[in-house]
Amino acid sequence: FLLLGPRYKTLRGLVEVIQIGLTVVGTFALCWAPLLPSAGDVLVRMFPFNRGLFEDKVANFWCTISVVIKVKDLFSRFILAKMSLFLTVLFVLPSQLLLFRNPTHESFILALTNSALGFFLFSFHVHEKTILIPLATIMLLYKTKHCREALFFAAIATYSMWPLLLRDGLAVVYAASMGLLLTASWVHRVHWTCWVSMVGCGVLHLAEVLVPPPERYPHIHPTLNALYSAGHFGLFFCYFNYLQVSIQ
Repeated sequence: FLLLGPRYKTLRGLVEVIQIGLTVVGTFALCWAPLLPSAGDVLVRMFPFNRGLFEDKVANFWCTISVVIKVKDLFSRFILAKMSLFLTVLFVLPSQLLLFRNPTHESFILALTNSALGFFLFSFHVHEKTILIPLATIMLLYKTKHCREALFFAAIATYSMWPLLLRDGLAVVYAASMGLLLTASWVHRVHWTCWVSMVGCGVLHLAEVLVPPPERYPHIHPTLNALYSAGHFGLFFCYFNYLQVSIQ
């Protein structure tokens, strides 16, 4: 959409886009050529439909709604895959169309951000660490006027991975990362809502230490982490789409 936006009105521009497309397709074919004998196994790893809609407690739409509506019990895996595809396209396409209308550098970064966040929130079988993909695009905003939002998102993204990092014995790394992010947030004077959210993270951490999970809900603390983080990611998704609309 970034390349097509300024070129689709002229024949020369369309030829340039086609040339770039053929180059990409050719490069992709060369990379795939050695894998063709085991293409089936590679595709299963790339599209792990057999592993279910989501894994563990991930801070996305499907895990959040499953707290109230057990969608994995109500629908087959095939239906859920189609539902996730539909919702992902529905929420990602508007950002790409905005990029097509306004193919600027800022709009491109926001389109990358909205696309990555949309896939994280709505696509099939998302892992906790997949949040690193939208985080990588959002950190491109760090050197812009949106650096405060980037730091805020980075702190929430790091918090969302706490159960995974704890399970892998990386609690010290988590503490150091959060400390650096909070220090940078203080230096850049992020909005007060960031500090309110960080207090919420701290309260949930204290609850995890002081309040043992009940027998009926043994995974209550990772679930609260996922719900709290997913709420923030949903609001960030709306906010970054608003930013992209506002620069049109």
